[in-house]
Amino acid sequence: MGILDGIVEWIAEQVMAGLDLVTTSVLGALGCDMAVFLRYFPAAETMYSVFVALAIGIILLNWVWQLFKNFGLGAGVEAEDPVKLSIRSVIFILLTLFSDEIVNIVLTIGGTPTTGSWSPTFLH
Repeated sequence: MGILDGIVEWIAEQVMAGLDLVTTSVLGALGCDMAVFLRYFPAAETMYSVFVALAIGIILLNWVWQLFKNFGLGAGVEAEDPVKLSIRSVIFILLTLFSDEIVNIVLTIGGTPTTGSWSPTFLH
């Protein structure tokens, strides 16, 4: 049984080495870096611009709609305070405009969890 145990142990080591290679290459290729993601998927930058423009348009549309609801206050329509509504809308427009930078800051703080010293040894 010594030879069979040696063969099984060698096969298990090769399988673990293969899994380690695959895991390391995938995490290295698609880590938490947006520049790498944009290199593999260049259309994502154009789609990001379209989504930001669409989001700002929807926020502005909601802002105008809510402000026009204030004209119906005499008819019993409930509406929000225009100052609070305007402040909230401007905050969300700014968050939408700077969402790329916010995501990059969060990814810098969080990073890839497998690159830290606390990660399991089989992922290194």
